[in-house]
Amino acid sequence: MPKYSKEDQLYDYIRSYKNENGFPPTIREMCKAIKVRSTSTIFYYLNKLENSNKIKKNPNKNRALEIVESEKNINIPTISTIAENIDNLTRIPVLGTVTCGEPILAVQTNEEYFMVSPTLFKGNDLFMLTAKGDSMINAGIYDGDKIVLKQQSYADNGDIVAALIEDSATIKRFYKEDGHYRLQPENDTMSPIIVDNVQIIGKVVGLVRKF
Repeated sequence: MPKYSKEDQLYDYIRSYKNENGFPPTIREMCKAIKVRSTSTIFYYLNKLENSNKIKKNPNKNRALEIVESEKNINIPTISTIAENIDNLTRIPVLGTVTCGEPILAVQTNEEYFMVSPTLFKGNDLFMLTAKGDSMINAGIYDGDKIVLKQQSYADNGDIVAALIEDSATIKRFYKEDGHYRLQPENDTMSPIIVDNVQIIGKVVGLVRKF
């Protein structure tokens, strides 16, 4: 069975990211996606992909990468490769809806799953919530977005978290301050929530948006 090389991982990541966002990822995002530390390694793989006529770079523009669609680059999947790809996908449970405004009771729906490439999100401790409201728009979280969270009960200052205040849930930026906690919205028209006690249920690690 052919090995899934870093070069192939990078190509698939660029293609998936560009299809979803309309523009290519940054070099740092590419490093993180395929788990390499050196940006020069990314440039090496990009040059190989360009020499293989899989991508085309525009030296006059920043972040200008085009996927070259040709018959040579289009792989016709077999039943076995489809099954293998499905088995390798990360399966993230979608647990319900959480507000991005004032805390409300989280609306938990019948559990469903969202399948994503492991180059985007990986781990058994991930879950998804659907964002409701506009208090986090300055952080790029909009009403209806699927928020990907890592399940954890702690947070560092500045992390965006899902927090429980009594029995109500909200998505906010977390700060621990003298004698209290500040849950800061990312919307200039809204005020922070100041509480004495808060329970962290997850840290936001990404989101999925459908157009």
